[in-house]
Amino acid sequence: MPKKRIYIHAKPDFWIDVQELQQYNGIFWALWYREAKVRYFQSILGWIWAIFQPLVSVLVLYLVFGLGLQTPTKEVFYPIWVSIGMICWLYTVQTCQQCANVMLQSRHFTEKIYFPHIWLPLSKIGITSIDFLVQMAIWLLIYICFFAKISLYLLFFPLILVWFWLFVGGLGIGLAGFCNRYRDAMPLVQMLLQIGFFVSPVAYSVDIIPQKWHFLYYLNPLVGMLDMLRACFFGNFLWKYEFLGSFLVSIFVFFGGIIYFQKKT
Repeated sequence: MPKKRIYIHAKPDFWIDVQELQQYNGIFWALWYREAKVRYFQSILGWIWAIFQPLVSVLVLYLVFGLGLQTPTKEVFYPIWVSIGMICWLYTVQTCQQCANVMLQSRHFTEKIYFPHIWLPLSKIGITSIDFLVQMAIWLLIYICFFAKISLYLLFFPLILVWFWLFVGGLGIGLAGFCNRYRDAMPLVQMLLQIGFFVSPVAYSVDIIPQKWHFLYYLNPLVGMLDMLRACFFGNFLWKYEFLGSFLVSIFVFFGGIIYFQKKT
């Protein structure tokens, strides 16, 4: 009787085994809880810093751009206008920094225990999301109490947040793989983040950019996201064809970051 042959097909490097992720999801919760416990549950400064950091940043931007340069914000009070952009920007920076370092910081851990390494940057994204949600909740409370402009366009707000999370998550996961491959790349990441602040409409309006450069400018996904986010709260939600460029780049970053991480770890 001939022996039965069993064929085992290797999975592509970019393949994510969802069943395996579920099997090892305890790793994610253990990593998340360990850092959340140290950062929030055992220290009151963690919560204070989550609120204090954006307030200081908004104050500085208000003095420089609001009072000094008189940045146009369509008659919206500048601090409330800029604070939503600063909250999104701080979340982007913190997520990128945390994810970029996570593989090097956990090397002793990954060499001893097998588990899907993607849980490491995802746990960092889960931690930075706590600050983001707290800051966004406070901002929404202030907006509702003092600046509320009820509109059906606010229904787009959850969709824009999902879009934002996909982009930042893909960027953070990709940086984790990049810094794992090039261990001295952290200064480069810091420099690019500093440049990213000035090429994103965090402290200024998209309107100051000449119209002829908008197509190129909107290839930065944060441009489309912040523009749409502010339009939902402070003005009419107008569709621009440039938004499509921001969305497509975001999708590319999300899937490209995951694929690159899987190949380099």
